[in-house]
Amino acid sequence: DNIPHIDDAIIITNPPYLTNYSAKRKKIISGMESYFEKYTDLYQLAVIKMLQAQDYVVAIIPETFINSSFLNHVKERIKSITVLVDNPFEDTENPVCVVCFDNNVFLNRDSEVYVGDKYVNTLNYIKSKCLEPLKKYKINFNKVSGKLAIRAVDMPSIDKKIRFMVVDELSYNLKNIKNSSRLITVVDVENLGIDINELANQCNIVLAKYRQDTMDINLSPFKGNAKDGTRRRRLDYKTARAIIEISIDEILGKKLQEGEA
Repeated sequence: DNIPHIDDAIIITNPPYLTNYSAKRKKIISGMESYFEKYTDLYQLAVIKMLQAQDYVVAIIPETFINSSFLNHVKERIKSITVLVDNPFEDTENPVCVVCFDNNVFLNRDSEVYVGDKYVNTLNYIKSKCLEPLKKYKINFNKVSGKLAIRAVDMPSIDKKIRFMVVDELSYNLKNIKNSSRLITVVDVENLGIDINELANQCNIVLAKYRQDTMDINLSPFKGNAKDGTRRRRLDYKTARAIIEISIDEILGKKLQEGEA
């Protein structure tokens, strides 16, 4: 609970990970309630305590940190983030990253982000590439009556990445799609006179550029790596909605230009 300060010292550690949800599911929450009053995972509390104690900290923490709200609480002290593609642990597939913190606290600092030993860009740049939906079209997820399908997660097989497609291409029993489905879904898009095949293709183009521009950093990691060694990722529905909106705009814009030509 209390980490002593030592002059000219650096903390290098792999703090404990345990989410509030997991603690409740495993029925080990008793006596730990105070730890989750402000934080959703024990590693977050550990990071705060370490930063209060020392100027320099190197921590191996869950990669979900990058897309969590907790990032904003410590962002001003992040020197660099390195995604470890190769799992350093034998007892878990939990995707992790190495975060280096220093004592240089200032707003909007350009923290460096790496995947392995490859530099991606600054954290500010990567976050600026996040796609936000405007909700300008009627788009409903988990509607089996829809015509657009999404495989929202990279499968272990390298030929089954996140992908938009027409429902007929989806090898999945639609009866399994519930309101809570997050990995495979069918989407009902309002009738705008757009061919679903064209929409799916355009969505995949937008998705590919999004993944390339950020080396997947803005997509949540999902249960380890694919068979080719790359990190599996999951597409959240908020981003998926933004991709669909952008694709609709692109298609309608082209139709307008063709009509004026």
